[in-house]
Amino acid sequence: MQNKPTLNLNKNKISLKVRHNSFTNIHNAISEVSHRNTIVNIPQAQENDIYSITNKFISNEEWGVIINLLSKCNNYHTLALSGINIDGYGLIKLSEIISINKHIKTLKLEWNYLNEYAEEFETLCESIASTNSLVYLLLNNNKLSSNHIKPIVKMIQKNVSLVQIDLKWNELVTDNGKEILNALNSNEKLQEINLTGNSISTEVISDIIDKLTKNKNMTYKANLNKENSKI
Repeated sequence: MQNKPTLNLNKNKISLKVRHNSFTNIHNAISEVSHRNTIVNIPQAQENDIYSITNKFISNEEWGVIINLLSKCNNYHTLALSGINIDGYGLIKLSEIISINKHIKTLKLEWNYLNEYAEEFETLCESIASTNSLVYLLLNNNKLSSNHIKPIVKMIQKNVSLVQIDLKWNELVTDNGKEILNALNSNEKLQEINLTGNSISTEVISDIIDKLTKNKNMTYKANLNKENSKI
């Protein structure tokens, strides 16, 4: 049985629960925080846990409480916040979590209209650029455009852990693709960038794929050398 988080919302209470693998020895510690009339219950995560809140409208008050609680739990490896209308405040708080939490390997932020919060999105990208734990980043379907390419490029140039970035179905154009390609000259770790559904020329996409393939081959050779050195 796979972990399957659920989020229950009613007028005065949010309950974020994680169903654990039945073969895993789990000791849940429930944290309960009161914020005005809102109560949030969240289990303490184990290392194989996924926290997911998707396709729900979360108010600023509720979002603030959830983020504050998530900042106290540092063992979950996947944070999925898809389609929840995260706003600028939420992005700033999320940036703080990314900076502090060294266990998150996957961050899912698709379907959030991040284009509406350019400055806060830049702050998030700066936090991601500095982390050395995040491996998978999903930013698809967020209407990201030329107005948001600079922080994305800086993130690619500086980050040393990301392997995959999903940017499909945004509003990036060929010039943005060229900027991403140039950024890859400073990144030997990234192996996949999904740019499907953007207005980027086939030629530029092909050049990006070539560069990512070189990174993948370099990583494979490095791992092979490590294995051989153990023999």
